[in-house]
Amino acid sequence: MTLFSANDIETYAAAMAPLEETEPLLCAWRTEAGRSRASGIRNLIGRTIRDVRDDLLHLREPARPRAGQVVILSLSDSPPTFGNLRPVMRELRKRGRPAFLVTTPRTAGFLGDELHQGSCSRTRLLAMVPRSERRILREEAEALAREVSRRLGETASRDAASWIEVGLVARAAAGRFLRNGCAVLCDSDIQAYRKGFLLGSTKRGLSSAVLQHGLLDRRSFPFHATFHWDWGPLFQEAIRPFVPQGHRLKSLGCPRWDGLATLRNSPRDPRVRSRISGAGPEEPLVLLISTTHAAPLYPNLYDGFFRGVEALVQSGFRVAVKLHQAEEGLREYRRHVPQAVVEQLRVVPEQIGLVTALKHCDVAYHTFSTGALESVQMGVPVLWEGSAAEGPGLDLPDHGCGMWTCPEEVSKVSRSLVPSGEARRELIRRQDEFINRAFSNVGNSSAAVAEELLSLSAAKP
Repeated sequence: MTLFSANDIETYAAAMAPLEETEPLLCAWRTEAGRSRASGIRNLIGRTIRDVRDDLLHLREPARPRAGQVVILSLSDSPPTFGNLRPVMRELRKRGRPAFLVTTPRTAGFLGDELHQGSCSRTRLLAMVPRSERRILREEAEALAREVSRRLGETASRDAASWIEVGLVARAAAGRFLRNGCAVLCDSDIQAYRKGFLLGSTKRGLSSAVLQHGLLDRRSFPFHATFHWDWGPLFQEAIRPFVPQGHRLKSLGCPRWDGLATLRNSPRDPRVRSRISGAGPEEPLVLLISTTHAAPLYPNLYDGFFRGVEALVQSGFRVAVKLHQAEEGLREYRRHVPQAVVEQLRVVPEQIGLVTALKHCDVAYHTFSTGALESVQMGVPVLWEGSAAEGPGLDLPDHGCGMWTCPEEVSKVSRSLVPSGEARRELIRRQDEFINRAFSNVGNSSAAVAEELLSLSAAKP
């Protein structure tokens, strides 16, 4: 089973609204209800093991933040998520106010950065809630899951009791874990655990904020953090219709992009270009910012993209693919593109990040991804497949963030953008104007976010 599409969410939203009013945590169904999970005996065994583990962990108090300390909740190790949090942590450390870090197995490795002061795993945090209270919350989760099942159907809501329980326990744990004056920062609040923790911090009378980390769609709403800090005026304008009147939005920019202007002006390394695609300095190189894991949700959009990829290869372009973390190699390409074409695609080595790959290509081509925003800031022309009507998010190319294309035109347009000619200069000029209009605190977002967090943190060190 895949994540719900935008149409699925629209279909079910009205039926779920009364439940969400009673229990805001249930808003997480937009993300949680579309995921596959273990069920039956495997689920029961896993729950029993977790209960025993939590009982043992409950015997010892975990590390907790100091009063007035910023608490950073981290779940994902991807560049858009933890990559957004790390520069803020670095800035807080520089100001003598290092954050307390809550980790998962995926983010525990970042403790080695030593940008924090104090840490706790999600497992230990949830174990703060005693068995007697967890039993009550489990019963509540099971009752809520039955209501969810009536509205979403049994298949979509399978094992809903598990994610609801995690959210309820996270809310209860936040009340025990946080101290007076703490401020909470998170990379999103779409999953039940995040929502539960943020709702718990609000109940405790504390402020919380979420940093925009990607292009938003219907599963991104509603927000439950006290504040939502977006990338800039254009993005706030797109968000506002989906949030309650008076919800506190503020444009602070994107911390992970602070260094892009410097990197843009640095020289290319021909060895990196060769590693990416085998292309020489003069061969035209197109980079695919790949997100084909979403192809089942937007079949019309991706049908055009796959035909565009075929057209580029057949026109003689070197084509490199920077895979999304959620993709299973070139699986979707093999399903939709002739094998002879797939064999000519070069997958960018995992050790080479997207920004580095963009730095060493001539044109970027994709459907929809925040990678397009990184591309324009790197001074690389970016082509969007399709139109604003087909994909989620903003009509960004209409505002100057690259340009729309189609399978019939992508090769011709790419050819015009590769040399240092007028078409390339004009598109980059438009892209630079877009940067100035769309983003706040360009190059200085980390400092702006740190300042806001410290103003929310009541106690002084």
